[in-house]
Amino acid sequence: MAELIGDPRPNDDRAAARVEEWTKRVLSIQDLPEDIATRGLGRHVIGQDEAVQAVSVLLRQHIRRLQVAIENNVWTLPTPGIREARPTLLIGPSGSGKTLLVTQAAKIAGLPSAIHDLTALTATGWVGMSAGDLISTLVTRSEGIFPISKWAVLGLDEIDKTRAHDTVGVDVGGRGAQQSLLALVGGDQIE
Repeated sequence: MAELIGDPRPNDDRAAARVEEWTKRVLSIQDLPEDIATRGLGRHVIGQDEAVQAVSVLLRQHIRRLQVAIENNVWTLPTPGIREARPTLLIGPSGSGKTLLVTQAAKIAGLPSAIHDLTALTATGWVGMSAGDLISTLVTRSEGIFPISKWAVLGLDEIDKTRAHDTVGVDVGGRGAQQSLLALVGGDQIE
């Protein structure tokens, strides 16, 4: 089994078997971006050729970074020579297939995914949800196996609705929510 440097080892046989099965599946993916676009994403997302091509390239880069991390038994350090993961923004009208595209991309890679409507995001999570709750969902969908959840796909829907309000007093869902979301997207530690 792959040694998980920088991550807690799964403490039970079922989790260890799940990580082993997952790493074998990821290492077996050899599709090029055009294969992912035509045979994978293109079968499910119709009429969004430019978005399908862009997400196919990003997905292949993500899979390759993950494969290199598995092959080198290093899960926490950036992989030299392969561009670092970066947030990607898909813009389009309602019903154009953005959520479907992200969900299908995660399925192709065998990664858990979560799509969150950010209109419920608040700075602290006292009302609504916090940025930490977004990550908790990925851990839950990864059955609590951290190496898998670290490579999961997180979709942030309605991001344009998360804004600071011109209020006097407490702005529960505004500036604080923006700052926690920016910290999450920037790769900072989330409480």
